[in-house]
Amino acid sequence: MDQALIGKENKHNVETEDKTYSGRLSVRIPKELHKELIKAAAENNVSLNQFVLYKLSR
Repeated sequence: MDQALIGKENKHNVETEDKTYSGRLSVRIPKELHKELIKAAAENNVSLNQFVLYKLSR
């Protein structure tokens, strides 16, 4: 991961082997970006969730 994005130190470096995850992620984004993502999802005939998942997994 790009250190410029996460800072030079990861203060939350936690072992994750035994953890279970819900699959939910809440992220605050600017209103204009939210609007653009909704528009792009609609243009691709998918939900916002499907569109963001696709973009994050690339």
